[in-house]
Amino acid sequence: MPAGALALVATVSLRTVIPLRDFLQRYLKREHRFSVSTVSGAESWGYFLEFHIPYYAVRSGPTVLDRRKLGSKPLRTYDELPLKSFSSDGETLYFYQAQTSSLCLGPDEWFWTEYFLVDTYFGSERGLHKYFDDCKYGEGFDPPLGGQGKLTNARYDPREYWLMKVNRRMAQATREWFALVDAFDERMKSYRNTIAGLSGDDVDKTHTKTLGCLIAKIQLFAGCIGGTIDAWRELYETKHPYFTTFGKPEWQVFLDRIDQNVVELSRLRRLLLARQDRFESRLRHYVAFPLLFSTALFSVNFIQPAHPIPWFLATLVMTSLLNYMLASHRIPFRRHLRRRLGGSANLSPV
Repeated sequence: MPAGALALVATVSLRTVIPLRDFLQRYLKREHRFSVSTVSGAESWGYFLEFHIPYYAVRSGPTVLDRRKLGSKPLRTYDELPLKSFSSDGETLYFYQAQTSSLCLGPDEWFWTEYFLVDTYFGSERGLHKYFDDCKYGEGFDPPLGGQGKLTNARYDPREYWLMKVNRRMAQATREWFALVDAFDERMKSYRNTIAGLSGDDVDKTHTKTLGCLIAKIQLFAGCIGGTIDAWRELYETKHPYFTTFGKPEWQVFLDRIDQNVVELSRLRRLLLARQDRFESRLRHYVAFPLLFSTALFSVNFIQPAHPIPWFLATLVMTSLLNYMLASHRIPFRRHLRRRLGGSANLSPV
């Protein structure tokens, strides 16, 4: 991909090099962006309509490797969706990095060029040549629109065509996000119900590690969704007159559909953040009590040992051991206490 980008930049006019270079950099870095600009000067010209929509797509195995390289590594990567054992079907699922990017630029609305990049390595849509199979020359389906428009019904206004592309690709990203979050949430709910009755972690810190992994994945997904939402809202707040006041009334339908997808993305993000709050609360129960207890103890005025740091560390270690002994089901001391106290199942201070 980088070699192809260099070849592309090398063939364009000098005044197009800088905006095209910046566009390709944003594509490689998976930046969130919707932008409309009309700037004249020594380094830029005409107008630029640009968008970048990064997302993650869930697919069942086997895995698919992106053969494009960025340095020595694949341009896009994948990872396994956690909590396989807590899914209803036990299926191994993977989530893939993906992005759709578009740059439309030209000196005026009558002469413009479109650059469109879409990640399809994981099977998101058919190859480019499929859009033109069994079609006459000059006919076929529009690739940037994912085949939902025909070339015989071309749109020549760059703003209208840009809105159509954003509408189509935002809908695609929203569907992919819905499938991913729905599958992930099913597993998270099952896992949440499983650990609800546990008073502590085991000796291997299994749930502490699992919760840390889940929180990291939730932050990854919620952050990516939030980036798209913020980028679109920022554009609409500052540039909407280009499509409303100075646009055509029939363009409003595209703006409404984009807003509907943004609302759905916001709902998915709120769901993820709610799960994150719950898991973070659970994780604090597992790891925070010894430290909080030791800190509170040494904050008392009359407890001022000659060597506070060693005493603090010793208290922290002892409190951690006590917390583990009361929480773990593997310790004989806990089983002895349960027999003495009549089988009480809630002995952990967390």
